[in-house]
Amino acid sequence: MPTTEAERTIKNGKAQGTAEGLVEGIAESFEGLATIARTQAEESFKQGEKAGLVLKDQSIASIRAAEAIGLSVLFAMADITAPLTPKLPRVVPVSNLETLVKAGFDITQQLLSTERTLAEAATRMLIRQS
Repeated sequence: MPTTEAERTIKNGKAQGTAEGLVEGIAESFEGLATIARTQAEESFKQGEKAGLVLKDQSIASIRAAEAIGLSVLFAMADITAPLTPKLPRVVPVSNLETLVKAGFDITQQLLSTERTLAEAATRMLIRQS
């Protein structure tokens, strides 16, 4: 059954058979693809956060294991070499050494905290500019 141009243009309330109908269909397709992509990106981000937490936990466990191994090696070496090394006069009392170590780590912790604050501020600035 032949139809007129006007009948082909509007069918079920939508423009069909014309350039406008084609553009509308393409736009709807892109909107659908954008929604799918957005959903997949959100899901990937969530999975990435979970993977990041797992990686962080595994990294911390590995570092602690390495620290334990390192301390064991140091103690073993100290036990083995103690009888072989001459007694050196103590330049700094042991209690002061402990204070120096604590002070060094306190300074390092403050520096790391400052670096973290700077990195977070830079990240927020970049996000605002996007």
